[in-house]
Amino acid sequence: SDPEDLRAVMAAYYEIATRVIVERGGTVEKFIGDAVMAVFGVPQAHDDDPDRALSAALALLEAIAAEPATAVLALRVGVNSGEVIATRELGRDFLVTGDAVNVAARLQQAALPGEIVAGERTIAASGPRFRFGPSRALALKGKPEPVTCAVLEGVVTGAPARRTAGAFVGRASDLAQLSLAAKRAFDESRPQLVTISAPAGTGKSRLVEEFERHLRIARPALRVTTAQCLPYGAAITYLPLRGLLAGLLDVAPDALTLADIVGGLRANGVERTEAERIATLVGATLGLQSEIGTREREEFFSAWRAAVEGLAAGELTMLVLEDLHWASDSLLDLIEHVVQPRTKARLFMVALTRPELFDRRSTWGTARRNAMSIALEPLDADDTHALIGALLPGAAPATIDRIAERAEGNPFFAAELARSYGERGDRAELPDTVQATMLARLDLLPDAERRALQLGAVAGRSIHPAALTLLVGGHALETLEALADRDLVVPQADGGYAFRHIVIRDVAYGTLTRTERARAHLELARWLSTLSDTGPELVAHHYRQAIS
Repeated sequence: SDPEDLRAVMAAYYEIATRVIVERGGTVEKFIGDAVMAVFGVPQAHDDDPDRALSAALALLEAIAAEPATAVLALRVGVNSGEVIATRELGRDFLVTGDAVNVAARLQQAALPGEIVAGERTIAASGPRFRFGPSRALALKGKPEPVTCAVLEGVVTGAPARRTAGAFVGRASDLAQLSLAAKRAFDESRPQLVTISAPAGTGKSRLVEEFERHLRIARPALRVTTAQCLPYGAAITYLPLRGLLAGLLDVAPDALTLADIVGGLRANGVERTEAERIATLVGATLGLQSEIGTREREEFFSAWRAAVEGLAAGELTMLVLEDLHWASDSLLDLIEHVVQPRTKARLFMVALTRPELFDRRSTWGTARRNAMSIALEPLDADDTHALIGALLPGAAPATIDRIAERAEGNPFFAAELARSYGERGDRAELPDTVQATMLARLDLLPDAERRALQLGAVAGRSIHPAALTLLVGGHALETLEALADRDLVVPQADGGYAFRHIVIRDVAYGTLTRTERARAHLELARWLSTLSDTGPELVAHHYRQAIS
C-alpha cells in the first residue's frame, strides 16, 4: 500500500490503542513497528490488573474494527502475568523486562487474527466475568515446557465482578445490624444507607451475599439490584446508578431507555408531562439523552429523587453499590440526596467501600439519621479455622493452622491460600490474587511510607525505629506512626512496630530488587553485630540473606 496511507492507518491505530489502554489504567510501554506493548500494574498496581488488561484487549479489538481507518487491521493479542523489572531510563518513563514479557510476546505470535490468547496466571487471577475457551498447551520458543493458555472469548453478562468464597462463617453481629436497618427502610418507607467499610478481602461482598439470602427468605417480594463504581472507563459521572433504575424497572442495565423510565413512572401514576421531564433529566446524566441545554445541578438531583420515588412505588428494593471508594464526589453527593430521609421509598442501599473513602469524605455515612457505617473487622481465630476447614475438607490440622496463621483473619486471603494449597500442596506460593490486592494498597502510599514499608520488611515481621532509621534515614518514627494510622503496622510494647499482616510484609519484601535486598540485609547485619543484646543467629541470618 501507499506509505502515506499506511502511516495514516498506523497513526489511527496507535491513537486508539493508547486511549483504550490509558482509560483502563494501563501504560503504553512502547510501539514496535506495528506492535503495541502495554503494561498494567506498572508504575501503579491495582488489585484487578488482569481484568483491566483483558478488558483493554476486548475493547481494542472492538474499537479497531469500528473505525473505518483501522478496520483493515487483523489484530493478534497476547496477555500474560508475572513478575517484571521496571527500570527508568533517560528520555522515557521506564523499561519493562522479564520472562512474563517474553511469554506475552510469544502468546501474541501464537494467536490467530482476531484472537486474544491469555496465559495461565492471567486466567487464574482474572474475575469470573471473562469467558475463556478450552486450555491449550503451546510449545513456545525459549520455554523448555509447554505453556498453558486459552483464548478469551468474551464477557459473561451479569457475572459478579469479584469471586466470593463459598463458605460463610461469623459476622452474626454485622448481619443483625444490616437486618435492623433494612427493617426500618421497609417498614417506615424511608431510605436507609449502610456503608460497609473494610480493606480488600475482608469479606464485604460475601457478607452482603449472605444477608441478601436471609432477606429474600423473609421478604420474597424483594427486588435486588447492583451498581458498581469503576476505576476506569466510566466517562459518565452517574453511570453506576443506571443499575438502580434498571432494578426498579426490571430491565437489563444495558437495555435501559428513556421510554422505560417514562413508562415506569406513568404506570405508577406520574402525569405524562412530569414523567417525560424527569426521564429527560435523569437520562441526560446517564448518556441516554443528548443536548438539553444548561441546567442547574439541583434540578438533576431533584429529578433523580423524583424518579426513585416514582419508580419504587412501595416495592421493597435493595441496591448494592460496590467499590464506592472509586465514586466521584458528584456521585457521592447524588447518592446522599436520593437517600435523604424526606424521600418516600422502601429503599435499602448498601454501599461497599475501602477505608480510603473516608480520607476524602470524613463524614460519609454518618451525617444523616438514616445512615450508618459498619467497619468490618477480620475474622477471629476460630472462624478463620472454620472457613479453611470448609474449603479444605479432610485437611490435616497442621495444614489448617499454617494457612490460618498466614491469613490472619482475612477471609479472601484464607480462601485464596487454601485454593493454592489444594492445587499445589506444599509447593503452594502466595497466589497472584493476594499479591495483587496488597500491591495495589502499597502503591497508593506516599513514596516515603512505601519505601519504609519495603525496607522495613527486610528486618522481618517486626520493625524497630532505630533499624528503619539506619535503612531509610530521616524521621523513621513519624513514618511508622503514619503507617500505623493506615493500619499497615501496629505498635508493640517494646517500642517497635509489627506488620499488621504477614502478607503485607511478604509482598513489600518481594517488591525490592535483589540488589536492594542484599544491601539492606548487609547493613542490618553490620548494625546488629554492634549491639550487645543481639544473638549471633540473627546476625548470621542477615549475612546469609545478603549473599543468597
